Amino acid sequence: RADDQPFPATKVVCLENTHNKKGGKVLPIAYVDEVGALCKKHNLQLHVDGARIWNAAAKLNETPARLVRAADSVSVCLSKGLGAPVGSVIVGNHEFIRKCRRLRKACGGGMRQAGTLAAAALTAYEEIWGNGEIDADHVRALRLANALDALPGLSVQFPPVTNIFFLNINTEAHPYFTVPVVCELLKENNVLTIPWVGNSLRLVTHHDITDQAVSEIIEAFRTIPWYE
Repeated sequence: RADDQPFPATKVVCLENTHNKKGGKVLPIAYVDEVGALCKKHNLQLHVDGARIWNAAAKLNETPARLVRAADSVSVCLSKGLGAPVGSVIVGNHEFIRKCRRLRKACGGGMRQAGTLAAAALTAYEEIWGNGEIDADHVRALRLANALDALPGLSVQFPPVTNIFFLNINTEAHPYFTVPVVCELLKENNVLTIPWVGNSLRLVTHHDITDQAVSEIIEAFRTIPWYE
C-alpha cells in the first residue's frame, strides 16, 4: 500500500492455518513461504494463527515447525487438536517474547503454578501428536460429513479437509426446521450444536469425539422428522 495519510501503515500480515471459515482448509507450505518472502521484501512481519496448526501438519504429514518456517511469530492452541485441558502458547524470537511478557503484565496477565497446565499440555502433545491421533479426527469428520450429507434436508457445503465442516439446512424445503429448531431437537438427543452463519451449522471433531460419539450424532440427526 502506498505511503498515503488516509491509509493505515501496514506492519504485519496474519495467516490462519487451518482456516476456520473455509472449513479447516490447509494452507499449502509453498503459499506460506511465498507470503513470508513478500513480507520480508516489504519489511513486514508475518504472524501465523496456528490454533489448528496440528491439524494442518497432520494433513500434510509435516512438522508444525516446517509449516511456520517463514513466520516471525506463531500462536498455537494446545486445547484444540491436542485436547489439552487449557492453554495456548505464542512463539517468536527473544525480543518478541520479551514484549509479549511485558504487555501481558501490563494487562494484568500472569499465572502462578502454571507448570501443572504445562504438564497436561506436554502429555497431550506426547500422546495425541506423538501417536498420530489427529488423523483419526479427520477420518471421523469425513465419516460424519458423508453420513449427514445423505440425509434429507441437509447438505455439506464442501467435504472436510481436516476436522471442520459446515452443514446447510434446507429451510426452503423444510421451513419449520430453522437452525434454532434443529439445534433444540439435537439437544434433546444430547448433541449440543451452535448455529453458524445463515442456515448452517459448524461441526468439529476432536480428541473427545470418539467413533461411538460420531454414531450417536448421526443417529440424532436421523431422528429429526424431516418429512412430517
